[in-house]
Parts: sequence; C-alpha cells; structure tokens
Amino acid sequence: MKNLVSFFSIIYYATKILLMVFLVQWWLGDAFAADNLAVSSQEAAALESQREILNLLGDGTFEFKQTINCTKLEMGSDPVRATRGSTKFYRCPDLTISFPQPDSTGMNGWNGYCGQVAVSNMSAMYCARSMSPQTIDQYATDMTPGNRPGTNHRALKKIFSESSKYCPEGSWKSHSPWTANGFIEGLKDSLWRGPGKVQRKRSNGKNINISPVAILLSAGPTTLHWVTLVDFVQNEDDKYGCDALMNTWGNQKLMTCENLVKYGATFLFGYQYLSFEL
Repeated sequence: MKNLVSFFSIIYYATKILLMVFLVQWWLGDAFAADNLAVSSQEAAALESQREILNLLGDGTFEFKQTINCTKLEMGSDPVRATRGSTKFYRCPDLTISFPQPDSTGMNGWNGYCGQVAVSNMSAMYCARSMSPQTIDQYATDMTPGNRPGTNHRALKKIFSESSKYCPEGSWKSHSPWTANGFIEGLKDSLWRGPGKVQRKRSNGKNINISPVAILLSAGPTTLHWVTLVDFVQNEDDKYGCDALMNTWGNQKLMTCENLVKYGATFLFGYQYLSFEL
C-alpha cells in the first residue's frame, strides 16, 4: 500500500510540474507574440515621415478636396501564409485600412507600388490577410512602371482563390465603362451593392457595409496611380452630386466626382476599375 501511495504521489507531482511548464510556455508565447506585433517608436516615426512626403507629392499631382489622416498604426499577418510574418498598416477613422506605399524601386523609380498597395488594402479588408505591398509583388508585378489593370485583376483572383476560408464568396471583375456617368454609377453600384461586407463607420456614426473598389487614375500619359474607393459623400455643388472617398498613401483622400471623372479617363486605358461581385 505504501508503494502504491508513493506511485500516485509521483504521478500527482509530475502532472503538476508539467502543467506549470505548459502555463509558462503559453505565457511566454503570448508575450513574444505581443512583442512581434508591437511597432517601435522609431519604426512609426520613419513610416510617418515617408507617408508625409508621399502625401505632399500626391497633393501636388492630383487635386484633392481634403486629407483625412489615418492615425492608428496597426500590425497584422497573413493566416494563409503564417511564415510571412507581420506587416504594418494604418486604420482610418472610418475603420477601413490604408497601407503605406513603399519607395519605388528600379532605375529612376521605374517600379511604383501603388497597384500593390491597392491589392494589400483589398486583401486586408475583405479577407483579413495582411500582406505588405512587397509581398503582393509575388502576385502582382509586370514590366510596366506600375501595374496594369489586368495584373491587379489576376492578383486579386489568385489571392481570393487560395483564401476561400477567409474571403467572402464572389469574384473580381474588370470594368471599362465608356462614359463618365457610366463610370460614376458603376462605381456606386459596385461599392454599395457588392457582396464584400467590409464595415465602414460614417461621420454620422452609422455603420454600413461596403465592397471597396480599386480605381486607376491618371494625371497625364505617364502618371498613373491606383486608389481604393471606400465611399461617396453627397456634394450638391458637384456636377455629379458627389465626392469620392479613397484610401491611398496610408491616408484617406476626398476628391470631387468631377475630378474623379477627369483623372479616371486615363490616356492609355480609359476608365478602369476592379470590383468584387457575386
């Protein structure tokens, strides 16, 4: 009987020790995970400086009505490819996401990242797959200075096809409307009636579901830029009765629909946008 008691005592204490080891490992794992997702003050300052420069350059290229600062810097990861690690993005006041744009690469900044940024925005908002624009290069890159519409279209289709567990049901469509009215109405229909169910909090406090749209803009034959449309705001002084709210360069920009039509009529591609539909 004494030996039996000793045997059970050994089992009891061994189990207790194993439980303590497990709890310590669990706590450390959470602590390290928190460290990995933290953004240092130096990183945040460097990112903010780069963002300010890009916004100043952008304001000198396109005519915006207002800039809404996205001040909350967050970090996320890709649940489909966990080995990619975490990446940084800005959370805007309306709860949508705006990735900062990295410096261009190649000779004289040949390869810009605005197309990849738009895909990063879409992947994060629709599927909670946080991937840096550099990672998106694995899906969306071509030989042109920026990404052609077909390149971003293929990238989004690929990302969503490998993420059925995380992405909503639907498919990406490429649109090339012939008229300005068709462009604006098509954007509204895709944004407000699409199946995306991305939540946006409007300035009046009301939450709505949107399906963000990627739009190609142009300030001349060689100045192309991708933005992520997240809403329209009523503007009775505008010819089309609206302002467009778009995420770009880690912030949000408000542009009159008249200017959206002007910049949307690109020299090479005409009106071009990518929308998520059933």
